[in-house]
Amino acid sequence: MITGGLIGCSWIGAEPTEAERTAERLRTPPNLLEENRERDDQERANASASEPDTQAGRDPASYLTTYNDQVALNTGLPADAGWAILGRALDRSGFALIESDDSARTHGIRYDTNAVIGLDDDANDAAPVTDERGVFERLAFWRSAPEAGVQRYQLRVSARDNGSRIVVEQLSGDPAPDRAARQVLVVVAEQLKP
Repeated sequence: MITGGLIGCSWIGAEPTEAERTAERLRTPPNLLEENRERDDQERANASASEPDTQAGRDPASYLTTYNDQVALNTGLPADAGWAILGRALDRSGFALIESDDSARTHGIRYDTNAVIGLDDDANDAAPVTDERGVFERLAFWRSAPEAGVQRYQLRVSARDNGSRIVVEQLSGDPAPDRAARQVLVVVAEQLKP
């Protein structure tokens, strides 16, 4: 009887089986924002169950990096998968998705530049809004007026060593203003973090 009790105790405290480890990996959402997913898996395997998860409480802005003097977001996914996941993240975050190009790995969005968090009122007033339409264009009441402050940007996903990189560009291919790029990528990082 005592032997049976001791054997039963060893089953309770034994190492998890491969099936249990696989089930735990399936329950845990993937960390799409880490540069090296293998390192993350190794850290997760070495961490004890009693330690709190610091990734869940991490600030999304801390995932942003700079690449070629441009704000970027690195993911641990291949470029094709990163493009698909980015499209879903943009849809969930509420951005107006205008176009998506799989071959160029870009998503076009509409973004209100006046909604940039941290933009001072003085900086906003520095650029006066002018109506550059001609007299006849202003008289054409059947046309809708252009929306002030709404810009179109594209998010480009490019391959890198251990995954992909997301950058925000103007439609011409030039880098987007840092404040707008940072705001868009923080929202995307919030959607992608575990």
